[in-house]
Amino acid sequence: SATMPPAILQDVCDTLQIVHANSYHLNLGNRRPNLKYEVQKIKNKTPESIGLLFPEILPNQFPRAIVFVDQIDDSMRLCRWLRIRYPDKKERIHFYNSRRSLEAKTELTTKMRGGKIDIFLTTVALALGMDFKDVGLVVQWLAPTTLEDWYRKAGRGGRD
Repeated sequence: SATMPPAILQDVCDTLQIVHANSYHLNLGNRRPNLKYEVQKIKNKTPESIGLLFPEILPNQFPRAIVFVDQIDDSMRLCRWLRIRYPDKKERIHFYNSRRSLEAKTELTTKMRGGKIDIFLTTVALALGMDFKDVGLVVQWLAPTTLEDWYRKAGRGGRD
């Protein structure tokens, strides 16, 4: 993992019995020149505020986006708001969180990999080990819990 802290990496090596003298650790760094980072201040946490992230986007020009939220209820509430705002795209806007059944999660990740989802609202549940191509926009809704957490989420974009 590109974002694994050294102490965690050491724990993983110890658990897997990887001996440093007999192995090679290649760290390519975390520099991703194809990503642009931006912070936008919002006045409140109402679903309407997410509209600031898609202000001039016409429904047929959506970038594929993953919107990370920290609260499960926010994933559902923001999904509902975006579906109302973009009714022609409501079948291409979905949410993913730990309350979804395994069957639903599998179906949603398959749809996302197949290009059938344009906006995916999710908790950190999706950030761990999930790679999707053609994601042009990654959003962290409200302030992240930690910088490491945010960086892990931001890394879901630009994986073409």
